[in-house]
Amino acid sequence: DLMVGAINDTSKRVTTAFAQIHNAEERTRDFAAASSDWFWEMDANLRYTYLSDRYEDISGNKIEDRVGTQRWEVFTSNDSTERWNDHKADLDARRPFRNFEYILTSGNGKKIFVSASGIPLFDEAGTFIGYRGSTSNITERKIAEIELREARDELEIRVHERTKQLQSEIEERKRIETHLIDVNIQAEAANRAKTEFLANMSHELRTPLNAIIGFSETLKQNIFGALANEKQEEYVVDIYNSGQHLLGLINDILDVSAIEAGKIHLHETEIDLKKVADDAIIMANPRAEIGKIELVNFVKDEGVRLLADERRIKQILVNLLINSVKYTLEKGTVEIHGGLEDNGTFFYEIIDPGIGMDEQGLKSAMEKFGQIHTTLGISNEGTGLGLPVSNGLIKAHGGTLHLESEPGVGTTVRIEFPKDRIVQLNDSIKANTGG
Repeated sequence: DLMVGAINDTSKRVTTAFAQIHNAEERTRDFAAASSDWFWEMDANLRYTYLSDRYEDISGNKIEDRVGTQRWEVFTSNDSTERWNDHKADLDARRPFRNFEYILTSGNGKKIFVSASGIPLFDEAGTFIGYRGSTSNITERKIAEIELREARDELEIRVHERTKQLQSEIEERKRIETHLIDVNIQAEAANRAKTEFLANMSHELRTPLNAIIGFSETLKQNIFGALANEKQEEYVVDIYNSGQHLLGLINDILDVSAIEAGKIHLHETEIDLKKVADDAIIMANPRAEIGKIELVNFVKDEGVRLLADERRIKQILVNLLINSVKYTLEKGTVEIHGGLEDNGTFFYEIIDPGIGMDEQGLKSAMEKFGQIHTTLGISNEGTGLGLPVSNGLIKAHGGTLHLESEPGVGTTVRIEFPKDRIVQLNDSIKANTGG
C-alpha cells in the first residue's frame, strides 16, 4: 500500500510537471507566434538546427531549406564584407552579439533587412555546443532610414545648389551695385558738367542778349532819332521781342537746372500776399492785353505776411497767369484768389475759363517742355517750362501745387503754403519794434 501510494504521488507529480512543461511550451510557442521575430539555434559548427515557424512567415523561405546552413551563406553583394568578418570573429570567439544587421533574400527574390542577436551555449563541462537567439525583420525601418538619408542627401544637394545660386545672386547684386555707383558717379560728373556749361553759357548768352535787347529798345523808343520807315520799326520790335523770349528761355532752363540740383537759394522776407498778386498781374498784363483778357485780383488782405522769396513768388504767379491767359479765348477773365484756410495755411488759386485739359493733358503740362495741343486756334507759344519751374519753386518753399481741369470748362491751379511760413502782421510788428 505504501509503495502504491508513493507511485501514485510520483505519477501525480510527474503529470503536474509535464502539464507545467506543456503550458510553458504552449506559452513560449504563443509568444513566438505573436512575436515579429523568429527564434533559432545553431550547433557547434554554427549551422542552424532549429528555426521557429515565424521564419517562414517573414522570409518566405522553407525551414528545412535553411536548417543545416550557416548564416553567411546568405551573404549578398549588397552587404559589407568587413561587417561579416567582424561577425565571424565574434562567433569564433564564442562572444554574444546583438543587432547584427544583414540582408536576407526572401522566397520571392526580394531583399529583407534583418537584425540578429544571440548568446553562446555551453554544456556542463564548459564545452561550446552552439548559439541560441532571435532575428527581427527591420525592413521598414531600414527603408525609412534609406529614404531619410536619401532625402537628407537630396536636401543637402538642394541647399548646396541654392547656396551657390544665392552666392551668384549676391555677386550679381554686388556687380550691379558697383555698376550703379559708377553710373551715379558718372551722372554726378555729367550733372556738374551740365551745371558748369549752363552757368558759362548763360553768361556768354546773356551778355550779347542784353546788348541786343538794350539796343533794340533804344531804337524802338527813337532815342537817337526816328527810324527810316515802318518796316525798320517792325523789325526792331521783332528783335526786341525775340531777345526777351530767348532771355526768358535761358532763365527758365537755368531755374530747372538749379531745381534739379537742389541749388535754389531763397532770399526770404515777409511779403504782402495781396500786393505780390497785384505786381504779378501788372507783369502779366501785357500778354493778357494781346488776347483782350482781363486779369482780376480777388486775394484777401488777411493781415498776414508770407515768409518767402518775393521775386520767386512773383515768378510763380506770373508763370501761372500767363499760362492761363495763353489758353483762354479772347475777352475772357482770369481770376486770382487767395486767403487763409481754417488750418492756418495760405492758398492762391488761378482760375481761367479756358480750353481745359484732360488727364493726359494734365500729365503733359507738368512735364518739362510739355505743351498742350489744341485745335482751337490757340498757339503753343512758350517753352513748356513754366509749370515745372513753378512747381519746383513752390516745393522749395515747402508748398504744393494742384491742377484741376476739364476740357471746355477751364482750369484751376491751386498753390498752398504751409502755416509755419505764415506770419501774423501783429507779431511781425512786435518783432520789428521789440515790443
